[in-house]
Amino acid sequence: GSVGADHVRRQVPDGNTLLLGTASSHGTNPVTLQDTTRYDAIADFTPIALVGGGPLMVVVPRNSPFRRLEDLLADLRARPNTLHWATSRTGNIGHLTGALLLTSAPGGGAPLRADHVSYRGGLQVMEALAKGEVDFSLEPMASAAPHVRDGVGRGLAVTSRERSPLFPDMPALAERGFGDFDSTTWNVLVGPRGLPPEVTASLNRATLAALADPAVRGRLSIAAVDPAAPMTPDQTRDLLVAELAKFRAMVARGGLTFN
Repeated sequence: GSVGADHVRRQVPDGNTLLLGTASSHGTNPVTLQDTTRYDAIADFTPIALVGGGPLMVVVPRNSPFRRLEDLLADLRARPNTLHWATSRTGNIGHLTGALLLTSAPGGGAPLRADHVSYRGGLQVMEALAKGEVDFSLEPMASAAPHVRDGVGRGLAVTSRERSPLFPDMPALAERGFGDFDSTTWNVLVGPRGLPPEVTASLNRATLAALADPAVRGRLSIAAVDPAAPMTPDQTRDLLVAELAKFRAMVARGGLTFN
């Protein structure tokens, strides 16, 4: 994501080169990989429109003894630093969200503690879950959904304020005593800095028209992506600013450091 973002920000702002940015390229990487992220996620780009996204999912192996989120939390509290949890990279949204989950779990007392294991990608995380190498994970819906649907893993909760329409029977963390807990992934269409307003407006209209197409919405849903509600370029910029601030707060609250 960072490589693509760095390339696009150097291009002529004529609307012919765009980036489908992510919560990694324009959210977590600028916060957790500051030494290798060579761009400003806000200043170096022209926001066009939010495309879609969705929550992360708390996932356990299919043969896990944890049938409910409360079961997992109780065991984490009873046996600190015993369970292992996985994400697809140190410092990514799964890592930040998991750290926040451990420090904000209901019940009071000290933060919950478990050993974090970093893998190369979402596929490797789900393979580790299938083999029982780790006890739970926090993965974006797009990575976790196929495996949960196939019975490879079991979803316990989603990390948004409300339930996902893709898994309406799965509770949201906010329902389980986590207050206003809300961590979601997203995809955003941006161009290089200085994209002319008329080009930005035209691309925004085209994006919103595509997102209103039932066929497009259906394909996004199959990929476990919730199509975004209509958003102007200015609203898209405001969202990016707010998400960056949220990720910085998650790092601070989780006491995370990155080399």
